[in-house]
Amino acid sequence: MRAVLINHCHPERPHVCAVRLRDFARSLAERGHQVVLLTETLRRSDQGPDPARLGALLAQHDWRSPFNLACAPVPLTTLQRIREGALPRALRLPLIAWHYLRHGNVFEDWRRAATLYLQPLAEGFQPDVIWATFGNTGAWAIAQDLAALAGCPWVRDVKDRWANFVPAPFRALTKRRFADAAATTALAGILLEGWETEATHPTEVVRSGIPNAWAAEFTPPAPRLANGLTVAMTGGLYHDEAIGQIISGFEQWLGDHPEARICLRYAGSEGKRLAAAAHGRSPRLELDLRDFIGPDELLSLIRSADVNLYVRAGPGMFHHKLLELLAARRPILCIPAEIDESVDLAKSCGGVLVSCNTAADIGRALDRIRSGSMDAPSATDVQHLTSGAQTDRLLALFARLGIATSPEPPGKTLVSGQA
Repeated sequence: MRAVLINHCHPERPHVCAVRLRDFARSLAERGHQVVLLTETLRRSDQGPDPARLGALLAQHDWRSPFNLACAPVPLTTLQRIREGALPRALRLPLIAWHYLRHGNVFEDWRRAATLYLQPLAEGFQPDVIWATFGNTGAWAIAQDLAALAGCPWVRDVKDRWANFVPAPFRALTKRRFADAAATTALAGILLEGWETEATHPTEVVRSGIPNAWAAEFTPPAPRLANGLTVAMTGGLYHDEAIGQIISGFEQWLGDHPEARICLRYAGSEGKRLAAAAHGRSPRLELDLRDFIGPDELLSLIRSADVNLYVRAGPGMFHHKLLELLAARRPILCIPAEIDESVDLAKSCGGVLVSCNTAADIGRALDRIRSGSMDAPSATDVQHLTSGAQTDRLLALFARLGIATSPEPPGKTLVSGQA
């Protein structure tokens, strides 16, 4: 199978937006499929490949890994300032409206750049399917354009809550504009809400899988911090209110346990926010702050903690982070309270997920963890959440669309590589 995956974020960008399609592209390539991952360049100043040489580059590529086609955005200063919120509201809102009415997205600078490559990609690669993720509707617009040239189906993917990004007056128009997708996938069931369509349009929840090795059985490390607890947090912190509740919950718990201490280990880009919230608090609350870390270090961090804690972004959101934390086989706390889909997912794995809404909730949960009355079983079953299992789900959907999902024969050349 030859597949083009489209995501705005470059695979080397140290941000969660890059992870989903990057990992699926690698997983498909490992199974013998030929995959082009079409993205924006890592930096706006980077240059993309010469469109005239794309066919030769594809023909020379080692398909044991994906081919990253990184498109340098066409300079459109107004669009960039719209996205950055740098224009006055009176000017920004009419410009947003015009771009959605005319183009269906506010990433036309990226779409125009990608357009230069679509004809040679369609002719030289001849994709069997295109899978494009929302991120933004620019990815879907590129997928539509390429599907029309290549004569193949495209599948829309929803990894973010689209209502958070598409202004309300344009949602119905957006649905009509992209109604020609052959199917819809989503990171979570809750993200399919608003995309209900006719019964003949397939939909599938395809989660961003955890590394296959993370599902293997392991022996939990011995207890951890003497006279206290180690708490691990990663990624986005979102709400100041939730951060305040966390720190207050720690403070209250430490006040009830004068001999105890807490080591809060955080990895991500928002350590300064945690440090500011904890400033002037109990000296027995220790902070260990790190930047964005890779998967091996992440697994070590979350498995060595007494408890993992995360902040839920907001209504209608699903956190892929939960899958990673379930693989740690440690108790998990979330603030504010999680959605039913996430609670049910944790139960289905045999994991322990505790929803908290207040500082007192956090304190009570820490008491249970320290007493040993709440400990996630080491036999937590996350095999169905691995990258391999979720790739199976994606391929099964493609097969339902009539796409031949057998791997490409080793050494098979592309049309563009006949010379």
